Amino acid sequence: MGFRDIFRPKYKHSNWRVRIKAVRELDDEDILFEMAKNDENSFVREEAVEKITDEKLLGNLAKNAQAGHVREEAVEKITDD
Repeated sequence: MGFRDIFRPKYKHSNWRVRIKAVRELDDEDILFEMAKNDENSFVREEAVEKITDEKLLGNLAKNAQAGHVREEAVEKITDD
């Protein structure tokens, strides 16, 4: 844990395990979307996609996410509903 982590929100923590815990507690889908799209850790990205319910955001991820597993997860969530 770095000194900067003390002042950051948990979803921006340097440790991916802390970020996953933060995702599980978050309800802000805009933050979850950014994490699903941009987090450096694949586990965090997957966890964030799992929490998103907004089909517009899921559609955006399905079309535009860099990581293939994020696109696939988003498509799966859209088609399961």
